[in-house]
Amino acid sequence: MRNLIEWKCAGEWTREGTARLAFDFSPFDRWVHLCLKVGINDHIECWSPLVQPGSDHSVVIYTDTDSGQRRSLRLPAGSDEYKAVWGEFARAFQEHLRARGWLAKAYLAFDEIDTAVLDRVVPFFHEVAPELKLMISGGDEKGRHMAESRELSFHYGYYGPGTGVELPDIPARRKAGKRTLLYTAVTPLYPNTFIFSQPLESRYLGWIIWKWNFDGYIRWAWDFWWPENFWDQPLYKWHSGDMWFVYPGPDGPVDSIQWEMLRKGIEDYECLWLARQGLEKARARGGLTNLVERGEKALTRAIDLATQQFDRTPAPRDPIPARMDEARRLVNDVLSELACLDLLPR
Repeated sequence: MRNLIEWKCAGEWTREGTARLAFDFSPFDRWVHLCLKVGINDHIECWSPLVQPGSDHSVVIYTDTDSGQRRSLRLPAGSDEYKAVWGEFARAFQEHLRARGWLAKAYLAFDEIDTAVLDRVVPFFHEVAPELKLMISGGDEKGRHMAESRELSFHYGYYGPGTGVELPDIPARRKAGKRTLLYTAVTPLYPNTFIFSQPLESRYLGWIIWKWNFDGYIRWAWDFWWPENFWDQPLYKWHSGDMWFVYPGPDGPVDSIQWEMLRKGIEDYECLWLARQGLEKARARGGLTNLVERGEKALTRAIDLATQQFDRTPAPRDPIPARMDEARRLVNDVLSELACLDLLPR
């Protein structure tokens, strides 16, 4: 099976024919129930009505129940055939999600699709399944669809000196109940989580997320172990390490330096959050102006030390690993002082 929803048709599907598509959602349901059971319950991303990334068509594989054959349809984005097939699916999927109680947390997702192609399909999905939310991950270089995406993944590779691309208006999106994530892929080359990346690069990402006020970080993939001769050819199609954080082992996934350093970056982010909450509590208590001012200054200095090489300038400053140690020491000092006054969240 190529996906978690099995498409079926009694005969070969054609736009002029009478054969209707049917959908078996049971594999999808089992997967969602498994995720919910283990605590992965925030939202459901459903990829994708277009072959990704950068494509202008979809490929649908379905079972001809009359002949037992597996057939495929190549559907140009926005074509009459595309609308007939995907309209039938979107309506059925919306109602299935509603019946399961998952409609509020499900997103139909598009990965790095050009604006001109999104122009041909986004209004269509709004029309046929208006309650089915959409997610944009990268692409949309003209920015016409990012704003409406209730969950937006912004590609760090687009944001660099000379690109002209600006960060999303994250505070406005957050106020509107929308989440904005940063992601890395085959770009940028630095910072990233490839095998050839310096270990600290994974840790830097937590600080970058904090500095630019994103709601989180997203990365494909944790364990896309492909092709079968994984150990003989780790490059495959993209940079080594682009498709995994962990390695296949005899008793389950094997840890990596990149994964552990990303965890350190998450811990750094959590400490920054704790310090910020503590300073807000100190401000609200009153009489601690000096502490608040010193704490804010220390956090600003720490963030600059840890991320100054990523400032959007033609000649960013060189990274010095010792700056990370100094940055974390500054944060720890703030936390210690706040803890002594019982100002940290419990």
